[in-house]
Amino acid sequence: MINAQEGLPKGHPDLNKFLGIPIIYDEQLIGMIGLANKPNGYSEEDVNFLNPLLENIANVIQYTKAKRIEEEQQKLIIFKENRIRSLIEGMDELVFVLDKDLRYKEYFVKKKDSTEMLFVQPDFFLGKRIDEIGFPDELVKEMTAIIYRNMNEGSNEKFDYKLPINGEEKWFQASYSITRDETGEVEDIIVVSRDITEDVISRNKIQQYQKEIKNFFDLTNDFMCIANIDGTFKRVNNQFVKTLGYTTEELEDKLFMEFVHPEDVQMTLDEVEKLAQGIPTLGFENRYQTKNGDYIWLSWRT
Repeated sequence: MINAQEGLPKGHPDLNKFLGIPIIYDEQLIGMIGLANKPNGYSEEDVNFLNPLLENIANVIQYTKAKRIEEEQQKLIIFKENRIRSLIEGMDELVFVLDKDLRYKEYFVKKKDSTEMLFVQPDFFLGKRIDEIGFPDELVKEMTAIIYRNMNEGSNEKFDYKLPINGEEKWFQASYSITRDETGEVEDIIVVSRDITEDVISRNKIQQYQKEIKNFFDLTNDFMCIANIDGTFKRVNNQFVKTLGYTTEELEDKLFMEFVHPEDVQMTLDEVEKLAQGIPTLGFENRYQTKNGDYIWLSWRT
């Protein structure tokens, strides 16, 4: 470094004559070259002589800079891809990448569980279209329609489907997202699929149980109702409706105290207070008014 007060650093040769030429690339200054101490000095002819060399130097500098940027970007891409793979491999979902022709081009899946989750080696899918891997025709049509809706309408539908695998019925849920290039053209279709067989089995059991409860509720000869703790009928069974003479609509969402005999109101409220404290009701009796104005005695268990 040259000290402004002391001149050139110790040991530096004297600078009697100097030529500094900027290095330009694409109209941008990217450097400078300096020459000094030519006995007869420098002229325009020297500049013209050096210009071809300067152009080559500019190209080398720019190429080196571009290469360094490219390498840094590539490292960043690899880092992000590895991070995504690590995240996905910790998930229970399977992630596939399809091209715009619906051909499998890449997958992300837990390595140790891949065959168990897919029931085939994951490489089996690569290079094949979704209609070339053995899916039933109707399933392929439905999948294709959903993917194209996502492409054209920007929807994000989830799709449940079942497959016969190893003699068992397996259920999966797939969701699709679309990535596009800078021109807006479809680049990739990301498919996230997970095994929901246990969820479906549980849901079916609950639905069956609810159906059985409903059948029992509707077909029993006992009076049955469901009410909120605030005293509102939420549901009444057929025997309740038939005996009291009201329609279902006339009972549901109404306060049951409206139908209780005036002399039984206080003891009914006391019993409701016990229920609110978690004390069950056994053999509680009160009178309810029928639609024709008569009262009948009912015995309750809650």
